[in-house]
Amino acid sequence: MVAFVSIIGLLSALSVMLPARSASAATVIQNMVTSSSGSLQTRWYSLRGYGNIPKNQLNWPKRSDGCPPNATGYKALPWQPQYGPYSGDVMNLSSNCFDRYVDAGTNASDGVVSGGAWIHPDAQGLWATGLPAPAWHGAYGSWSNVMAGCSNGSLIGGNARAVWGAPGPDNSDQFYLTQTAGDIGGAWVKGLYFDQYPGGTAQSTKLYSNGVTLMRDSFNLSATDITRLGQGTTHLYFQAYADDWLQVYVNGRAVGAYSTSTVGEVSLDLTAVKSFLNAGTNWLGVMVADKGIFDTVDPGGRAAGVCYNLQYQYIPRAAFNLQPIVSHSPPGNVVEPGDSITFNYIISNPTSGASDPTNCTTYAQTFGGRHPPVGGGEVLAGPGPGTSCPIVVGPFSNPTIATETVTATTANTTICRSLYINPISLGGGTAGAEDCVFVAAKPYFRTYGGDISAGNPQPTSCSTVVKAGIVGWNREAGGGYGGAGVQYAALALDKIYDVATNLGNAASAVSTPSGLAFANTSTALPSSFGGNLGTLPCMANYYGTPSGAVLPASHPLASLNGPYTASGPVTFGNDTLAAGQKVIIYVNGDVIINGKITYLGSWTVDKIPLLEIVAKGNIYIDGGVTQLDGTYIAQGGTIYTCAAGQTPVAPTSPNFFTSCNNKLTVNGAFVAQQVQLLRTNGTVGTSSTGESSGSPNIGEVFNYGPAFWIPQPTSGPTSVDYDAITSLPPIL
Repeated sequence: MVAFVSIIGLLSALSVMLPARSASAATVIQNMVTSSSGSLQTRWYSLRGYGNIPKNQLNWPKRSDGCPPNATGYKALPWQPQYGPYSGDVMNLSSNCFDRYVDAGTNASDGVVSGGAWIHPDAQGLWATGLPAPAWHGAYGSWSNVMAGCSNGSLIGGNARAVWGAPGPDNSDQFYLTQTAGDIGGAWVKGLYFDQYPGGTAQSTKLYSNGVTLMRDSFNLSATDITRLGQGTTHLYFQAYADDWLQVYVNGRAVGAYSTSTVGEVSLDLTAVKSFLNAGTNWLGVMVADKGIFDTVDPGGRAAGVCYNLQYQYIPRAAFNLQPIVSHSPPGNVVEPGDSITFNYIISNPTSGASDPTNCTTYAQTFGGRHPPVGGGEVLAGPGPGTSCPIVVGPFSNPTIATETVTATTANTTICRSLYINPISLGGGTAGAEDCVFVAAKPYFRTYGGDISAGNPQPTSCSTVVKAGIVGWNREAGGGYGGAGVQYAALALDKIYDVATNLGNAASAVSTPSGLAFANTSTALPSSFGGNLGTLPCMANYYGTPSGAVLPASHPLASLNGPYTASGPVTFGNDTLAAGQKVIIYVNGDVIINGKITYLGSWTVDKIPLLEIVAKGNIYIDGGVTQLDGTYIAQGGTIYTCAAGQTPVAPTSPNFFTSCNNKLTVNGAFVAQQVQLLRTNGTVGTSSTGESSGSPNIGEVFNYGPAFWIPQPTSGPTSVDYDAITSLPPIL
């Protein structure tokens, strides 16, 4: 007869629910394996075959019924009883030992199997390896009137062939016994399935069975198939009709044992076994046992048979295509030391399909120098923040899975974060994204004791107006206009951009930042503090027609006095001037300054030292120079505050920050067609309104006072004799 088998889940997560027969038309059913498969292999064990298996082999069932003669030994044969009820190894629990059947349930020590008339095929190396064995042969198939569900299409997916353990009845392997069993293949079995009435009268005990049939076949699953199992509507179902008892194995692991004798169908959801499924080839094993029947009639042979299928079922879903995003706030790709950066890790799903559960990994690293983000992201050195993944991303949604706030600490570094997600689509796949923020110094200059002017025409072309501006970094209103600025006035033919005027004056009738910006406006605009003055006076012709001694090849300034002429390039540095010493040098070409130039000691008003270097070319100042006293004029040329020889250090150079990271203090003045302030020391974010010239946070400081215009050269184009000097406030 056909046995309906209740499912005994051997994995705690196994489900026994099968969808209704009226499955939605949208459900896709893929037959992985059926008993009609041409690749199906079978192996049949008769009772004699069981008798030859050593009883100490793993998973051979032991007795635990407490009844003699082998209360603690191995069971004689791994059979199921004909009648219930039973539990574990014992039938008719309310009766005494004389009124019990001893079944073949197992108490396996590996914890995988509990209950049932089974010996593990994998204990013989049959399922676990997945390799053919010589004893395997093709399946014998026929329809059976006791398994009507096989032929009438009751199994979802249609007909499946009934498979038997032998090609027809094999009486030679059937076993009959009366009260006791004799030598079965070397295994002495005493009292096998014998029962007595209370008075000790033996029942009619003719027993027959064809033993056990093993079947196996392979099926293939992709990694995506396995991942999707248990997600929403995706399941792996095993269904069968059996004659009489059944156990199922997947990759050598027992996943269910079944019992009782009610007609019906086996149905098992194998979704929970995904943990030991393989991407690629998998093996399904089925063991069927014919029950032992006590009868006085020889049935002429019975076989253990089954029909089954294994199906992958799912409802087709709308496609999804996830995109990882890493962004940051505040906006902009450059921050200063001390700024906070908040990174946002986002998964975007711009499609109509909900995603599979997506895994996420974040990475973090800080690079020295500038490091642009890599297209598609990169795996960085350290872990990023934890995420809310795995996560199902709904259609047309952009969930934030993590946020992280970091503080920028060191200038000339790049803080990078990346996010990788998988899968990104129904077909799987991985994608990454990266976001980087450059931590840069925003250096600034300050001028004390004087004004700054931009756009004064060159003396050789005084009628040519150049719309020059003044540009710096300033904290603007929110930071009290700390940063770039001038103590007094700023004049420019173009904009005065982020350079405040009237900065640091204790009391003034005009306001910061535009009060002394010409042409000044009543209200400072964002970042634009004035400028657009109509005209400015021409720059003086400092070079003129120079005269003086020829500058010696070796020319330490301490040894000079008076005017000198030279052809460039000429190098000065690590020089000093003493009290009363007056030196003016005219260079027809470039000037290189590779060391400090300072005024020594203290001096009286009539002994103020004077240094003027006038170049008819460019002036290049080495990045290591920290102080220059005097007046430096590049008539028609440019003054670069950070250079190596006659080459200014380019802001795009990898060494720009470190080469130029020294404060430069100029006690005097710069005059040039253009001044490029290239020092990287300090940053505007830590500046203050009342900052003194001694602050270590300023890139370039200009201190201009009477000591730099009172003394004049005794001869030459700029020599002047003063009768009187009066200081007046500016006219506004």
